[in-house]
Parts: sequence; C-alpha cells; structure tokens
Amino acid sequence: MPENSAAPSENDAITPPRATKAQVIHLDASKTLALFGSEQRTAEQKAAERPSELLSVAPADDPPRRAPDPTTIGARTAKSSAGGGRVIGVRGVLVGVLVIVVVAQGAFIAREVLWSTPAAAAPETGTLRVSSDPVGAPVVIDGVAQGTTPLEIELAPGAHTVEVGSGAQARSQSVTINRGSTFAMHQGLTVPVATKFEPGTGGLQIASEPPGARVSVDGTPQGIAPVTVMNLKVGDHVVTVRGNAGDPVNRTVQVSEGNMTSLVVAITPPTGFASGWIALNSSIPLQILERGTIVGTSDTPRILLPTGEHELDLVNAELGFRTTRSVQVLAGQTAAVPVKLPMGAISINALPWAEVWVDGQPAGETPIGNFSVTIGRHELIFRHPELGEQRRSVTVAVNNPVRVSVDLRKK
Repeated sequence: MPENSAAPSENDAITPPRATKAQVIHLDASKTLALFGSEQRTAEQKAAERPSELLSVAPADDPPRRAPDPTTIGARTAKSSAGGGRVIGVRGVLVGVLVIVVVAQGAFIAREVLWSTPAAAAPETGTLRVSSDPVGAPVVIDGVAQGTTPLEIELAPGAHTVEVGSGAQARSQSVTINRGSTFAMHQGLTVPVATKFEPGTGGLQIASEPPGARVSVDGTPQGIAPVTVMNLKVGDHVVTVRGNAGDPVNRTVQVSEGNMTSLVVAITPPTGFASGWIALNSSIPLQILERGTIVGTSDTPRILLPTGEHELDLVNAELGFRTTRSVQVLAGQTAAVPVKLPMGAISINALPWAEVWVDGQPAGETPIGNFSVTIGRHELIFRHPELGEQRRSVTVAVNNPVRVSVDLRKK
C-alpha cells in the first residue's frame, strides 16, 4: 500500500466472533469509504506527477540528455497504470473481505435463530365430543354452560362432569380427558312418549361409542347408531352392535311399557385398546347403569366400557335392590365387580309336618320361622314319609319377609 495511505485505526479493527456465541460485527461505513477515497487520490496524484518528471529539462551544468523515447514514456505510463491497478486490487480485497464478513455475520445470525427455535410443544388439552338424541340439547361441563349438541370442546386433562339435557331429561356423566386424545360420549334423552307408544310396548334409544356402528334388535337391522327403536314389546330384547372391526357386542335390555330405555355400547377401536371389561357374578338379574344410562345386565359375561373410573348402579327393581359400585377399568383388562346381596327371611310351615330343603340344602322340620336367605328366587322341597313330596318357588325381596305354608294332605 502507498506510504501516504491512511492506515486503519484501532477502532477500525474487526474483532473476530467468539467461539461460544455468535457475535454481530459492526462496521463503520464512513471510515471504510474514507480509506477507499484516500487510496484512490494517492494513486491519481502519483500517476499525474510521473509524466512531468520524465519531460523536465536538465540543469545547464549537467551533460545534455537525449530526448525521452516515446516508447519509454509509454512503458513508464504503463508501469504507473500498473501501480494504480495494484491500488484498485487492494480495494477489491477490502470489498471482498467486507462481503465475506457480512455473509459470515448473516450465517451466524441464521444459525442462532434456527438452533434457538424450540420444538413444538406437546398438546396440553384433550378433546370432548358430545352428541345426543335428539340433537340440540344443552351441555353443561363442570357447572358451566358450553352450548348445545353436537359439541366439540378442548378441556384440561382430568375428570369432568358433563350434563346433557335440561329438566327431567338431563343426564349427567363423569368423563376422564387425557392429554392429546379425544373422548366421545352420546346421551339418549328421554322424550315425551305418552302418545307415541302402542299399548304393551316401549322403546329403545341405542348409541355406540364411537358413533356409527350398525345396530340390530332381536336379529332385525335397525340402522346406524345412534338410533331409536319404537313400539317394542314389553320384555327382554337382544341388542347387537357391530363396529368396523372386531366382534359384535350383544346386550340384553328389558323394555317396560310406555318408557324409553337408553343403551350405550362401547366398541373397541381398530387402532388398539381404549376400553376394558367388567364382569359381574350375581345370583339375581341386575341392570347396570351409569349416570342413569343402561350399559348392560348381569346376564352378559363381560361388559365393554371405556377406560377410567366408573360409578355403576346395580339395580333389580322387582326385588327392591339397588347398590352402587366404583370400578377402575383398565385397557384390555377385565375388572371383577363384587356384588353382595342383602339377606331376607322365610317362615315355613306344613300340614301335618314335613322336612324342608331350601335350594337343595336341609333346613329342618316345620314349623321353621325366619329362615335366613339372600334376596332372590329360591326352591323349597317339602317331604313327608307317608304323604310324599311337594315343591314351591318363592321370591324374597328386600325388607319383605315371605311366609310359605303347604298342606301335604292335598295333592
């Protein structure tokens, strides 16, 4: 570089970035341009002075010199131009360094931004889908009104109380929401049916979880769940629900006259277990309800339910029996639900007298007072060595003692 060029000061030095963290490099544009201008002026001044030196006249006392050779002047001019080119080359180097620094600075900034971008956070909520038959029922979740069915809402993970419908039609259910998953529930709401049913008939409202399963009642197709079947004869009916995969699910439901019975059947999804089973061992027939909705009966060996905590009501209206059990359903597993029946009493007598067996076990000779048995149906056998044998069936209900008397002298 020429001697009268402006050397960069200490403030103009470029500090290299630290190895541990990307640094933003600040360049003083005014000083850099001043440096370029100084280099240019120096080069132009020297190029202008050199031709005059070649053409100047020597002093008188010096020996005469030959006129300069034009070719020599051209060579010197070319050399001067070469010197100017060297200066221009220095500018090019500085510009190149400036470009490299700017590019490197951009690369460090981009790397810092990209590497500091956090990964996508896992969802913090779950989804609840609520449907009903009929649609348009109000939905209250944890005491707060959320709209009407069909409804889809994001909820915090955990247990929630969902109430669907209003007034006498309202149904409440406890649901457990898992983070990042969807829980679907359907409620069949009781509708005024006093003028809709024929005498001696009732109805069924059948839903599947998830919705969309094919439904049959007593082997007759009824459509896609949720579905309402009207004017079924009073008594037991077999409901079959078939999903897109897996075995069909059968439920036995009792239809009462003039009433609409609701049934929800959970089906194992094809993607894996999201449900488990419960199993009841009861000597009396029981209906199993959850929040007022029938989910099955004790006649079914296993009942499929969504995973989570369930509070089940076990009911036999004929015997006046009702109890509540809490059960935890695990995915792909069967949970046993214990059923302890209350005790009742039978008073037994015979004429003239007899030996008595209750459910095949000897109970003694008549008269027998307040013989303790569980509620339900029992078989009694009366035997007399001369008058033979007679049988009786009795049903013992809660808080309703039974009296049985036979006359063995009458056939």
